[in-house]
Amino acid sequence: MEDIEAAPGCLAAHKLHQACAWGSSGDELMSEAVIDKCKAGFFDQLTRKQRRLYEKRLGACSERYPVTELGGSIQIYLSSMCDEDLAATYFEVAKHGRISGTPRWKVPDVPE
Repeated sequence: MEDIEAAPGCLAAHKLHQACAWGSSGDELMSEAVIDKCKAGFFDQLTRKQRRLYEKRLGACSERYPVTELGGSIQIYLSSMCDEDLAATYFEVAKHGRISGTPRWKVPDVPE
């Protein structure tokens, strides 16, 4: 966790987490740290419409990787990595300036 927090930016933290992910619910906290780092670089730049789309896309992650009582640890991992991928995608688009349209993104196939 400390390495992710010490990473120089969103994309570095995201790559580090992808390389070191446990594949369990423990990844959720690391994903939250990465998402916070990423959102700091784009979220305030989003228009209301873009924020609604971002939230809708987070919902797509939840639909693809639903966390249920029966889903267990792996579903938490899959859902949090999907959310993290979305935040990293938006950050990457925003690092070149204001997000002028809709960042291209699709729900990823997160490796188990």
